[in-house]
Amino acid sequence: MLVYSLNGIAQNGEEYLFKAIAVSGKPAMSMNTLITPVDQIGEFSAISRNGRYCSYVINGLKDYTIVQSIEGKWKHKLKGMKPGFFSGDNRYYIYQTGDSLCYLPLNGKAIKVITGVASYQLPHNDNRNEWLGILLMDKKLLLRNLLTGKEYQFNRANNPVFSMGNKWFSCKLDNADKELAVINLANGKLNSYVHVTAYSFDESKRVLILQTEEGAKKRLQWIDAANGKVTTIWKGNKDEMVIGKNFDKAAQQLIFILQTQSSRGNNSSIWYYKKGMNLAVQKKPSDLENKIKELTLSGVPTFTDDGRYIIVSMRKSVVDGRKARVGAVQVNVWNYQDTFLMSAQLAGGDHRLSKWQGEIIYKFSMPSEERGQISNLSGEHETLYLEGIREYGIIERRVMTDRFWEDWAVPEVHIVSLLDGKRIRLKKGIMLTRFAPDGTWLLCYDRITGQYLRYDMRSEKYTDLSAKAAVYFGGEIEFDGTGKQAGLPRGIVGWLDNGKCLLVYDHYDIWQLDISGKKEPVNLTNGRKDKIRFEITPDEFGDKKMFYNAYDRLILTAVNMENKDNGFYALNLGRHKGAECLAIGPYMFDLERLEYGGTFWGRYSRGRRPIKARDADMWLVVRQSTTEAPNFYVSQGLKTFKALTNLNPHKDYNWLNSELVNFKQQDGSASKGILYKPENFDPAKKYPVLIHYYDQFSMCLNQYPVNDYTVSGYINIPWFVSRGYLVFLPDIYFNKGADGNPGMKEKKIPYGEAALNAVEGAANWLAGQAYVDSTKMGIAGHSMGGGLTSYILTHSKRFAAAFMGAGVTDWVSSALQLAKDDGMSRLGVSYYSGEKGADIWLNNEKYLDNPILHVAEVTSPLLMFHCKDDSGVPFEQAVELFVAMRRMGKRAWLLQYDHGGHSTDTPEDCRDLTIRATQFFDHYLKGALAPIWMTRGVRAQFKGIETGYEFDQEIKTPADVKFKK
Repeated sequence: MLVYSLNGIAQNGEEYLFKAIAVSGKPAMSMNTLITPVDQIGEFSAISRNGRYCSYVINGLKDYTIVQSIEGKWKHKLKGMKPGFFSGDNRYYIYQTGDSLCYLPLNGKAIKVITGVASYQLPHNDNRNEWLGILLMDKKLLLRNLLTGKEYQFNRANNPVFSMGNKWFSCKLDNADKELAVINLANGKLNSYVHVTAYSFDESKRVLILQTEEGAKKRLQWIDAANGKVTTIWKGNKDEMVIGKNFDKAAQQLIFILQTQSSRGNNSSIWYYKKGMNLAVQKKPSDLENKIKELTLSGVPTFTDDGRYIIVSMRKSVVDGRKARVGAVQVNVWNYQDTFLMSAQLAGGDHRLSKWQGEIIYKFSMPSEERGQISNLSGEHETLYLEGIREYGIIERRVMTDRFWEDWAVPEVHIVSLLDGKRIRLKKGIMLTRFAPDGTWLLCYDRITGQYLRYDMRSEKYTDLSAKAAVYFGGEIEFDGTGKQAGLPRGIVGWLDNGKCLLVYDHYDIWQLDISGKKEPVNLTNGRKDKIRFEITPDEFGDKKMFYNAYDRLILTAVNMENKDNGFYALNLGRHKGAECLAIGPYMFDLERLEYGGTFWGRYSRGRRPIKARDADMWLVVRQSTTEAPNFYVSQGLKTFKALTNLNPHKDYNWLNSELVNFKQQDGSASKGILYKPENFDPAKKYPVLIHYYDQFSMCLNQYPVNDYTVSGYINIPWFVSRGYLVFLPDIYFNKGADGNPGMKEKKIPYGEAALNAVEGAANWLAGQAYVDSTKMGIAGHSMGGGLTSYILTHSKRFAAAFMGAGVTDWVSSALQLAKDDGMSRLGVSYYSGEKGADIWLNNEKYLDNPILHVAEVTSPLLMFHCKDDSGVPFEQAVELFVAMRRMGKRAWLLQYDHGGHSTDTPEDCRDLTIRATQFFDHYLKGALAPIWMTRGVRAQFKGIETGYEFDQEIKTPADVKFKK
């Protein structure tokens, strides 16, 4: 007699999992392991200015915060997460808990507390920690200098603000005079202004603009921050309102919009002021050709970088105010000429639709000072980029449409003259354009040749700045030393010596380019010869400079692409002696943008950016490896590392080790992969293997794997390895025509063929290892990896079991389906239908290779999971393969979850998928009994009542249904 388990069982499910033969050493991970909270480092960490103290948060069953000495033994533990900061004098750690602001002395004395605190703030992106603003619940505001002890107090204060650049502090006072208090943080001088309704600083913080209102009188006042001189630049009445303003970069000019109310409605006009004028004047565009007759102002005009021109935005509404008639026929007319599919128009989820359906924005230029004709710069389907513009602007023309195959849908880049609006179209393939610092020429990247070019507007000629380097500056994949990828390069580092030289990345190195193109490019890091890639490490705020000088010493994040070691180098820009190695080893610190190939990292992380003490060469870093959980370290100069924490949540159970494997793919080409072995690995045993894939995972070699449920087709590696499996992650390379090269008559589906090439090659290598049971190898993949699983399943007879999550099974129907969330056609995904979306009809020989057409040849049992509301890959894809497998008598199971999206998300669903995936592999790769849900199924009427987890004592294994041709 069979006994079925009830849904919502009190147990965690461990009793339904195969018990392996006991081995010496630590126990395997259990379901309790997955749900038991463990201590792990939190997101917050900080280091004092002098580098002698640090703080960090530990998350776990009970979160806590540590503040400690780096040099000595002093350590203080705070309950809960208490992110804060170190005072600029290195005496206190300051944090808020409830309505109390606490000053923790770093010498072990008693904590000082300010009660009744609503909030506090520090200057933006400033690591000096000198000034602190404290707003109390009674509206009293305290501004304290943490170095000198000087304090300002304001009553009935609101909206306290540290200005960008941290030169000023201001707050408004809720009194009869509508007072504004402004403090110069450099000298501590306090100024007060009355009747203030709004105010703003220019970008350089040299000018303060006040909007005041006293009775019916409105004023706009220009205040010179250096000497405090106040100049009234505009006078108005109660029916007028300044609604926006902008400065030029030199803080000499101001442009603002004035809105005037009248019985006929609101009227907006442009007003202009230059320092030295008596009052602002209205700026009326000269429009002899009636270019702006039916347009209205949109936003606030801006100045070009040199202040010579004003850029004005105007709009033309295309909104149709008509309403549907009562009783009108309810029909949607799909037309083959539609700019967007009707389904996309109805769903309204694609960001391009709002631009297509919304108002049209036009950009114009006009001279700042003298009166001149307005020039039309950009219009419908066009974007004008303002950064760095002087005499010319950059326009990208991109028609908003889902008709990606049309020639007119390909983006174009133009240069436009601000003087007269004349255009020059840049050649095909130009991207990443930006003006040189002096504005006299344009830097651009040619994605066709993979080189950086200089374009001179006056001569209309291109100069290749990087060709002499004999290096491809686009993306690369580590594949037999080749693998150029069309598309984005790693990009520009910045400018050297005020724009005299240019710093750029190639795949490995940082190069110095001569802006004239005459001098030879200089490789500053020389990493390619040793296969070491470099990336400049940003500061603690994530910022990177754009301008450098020859005396700068840059800290570089580095990764060795051959062995995946990670660490840090230093580069002195002016020496040209290469990068100096500070430390590198079999760990993971921080990878920044040093991924390669695909950009998907599953449930791994790229590490964490190191934090430097402001006044010392001391760093707070996070280090991890496969066998070392992420822990905080302090480092002197990024050369030596001292552990601050010792978190090892895996220490009590059988964990894993990783090794990098170089293997030959099926076609003989080289690839890499990661082999995970259990901590108690015995080379005399024969182990089952799970081969898991997506694109290139080998960069994860030294990353600490996430220990969690198997929530999708991305199997939880520690879980399976701890329970006696080997797991292998092969790199798959898609650079052999995988996107369907135009005109190339492919006979195989490139993505599938590439996956089969790698996975079969990996299986060959594994089969040659004495400790691998070559008859017990399984495969698993999710999303794109799930689609690759469907291909391998139908093209290989090698694998004893296959697990597939949310993948494509039919390359044809998938391309013709609609995306669930936005109604867009999936035809535009080149993975299915080629670059132009026409391969199904024009290059269709390869679709005879479609997985759904080869189900009759399947020999491996298949477990699929798919959430009903998946917006990434339609649920119907799983149904297609299941129906085909069922019809052809093949062993297949489909787990359909009502909740979740592209993966499961509720704890109950995550646990359920973990149990079923484990039971499935345990049965086919370990010989465990099959559960009832596999042998007999669970009827729809018992959903939510029975799980079928129990082992079937009568039916030993599911069998293929006999099918006669």
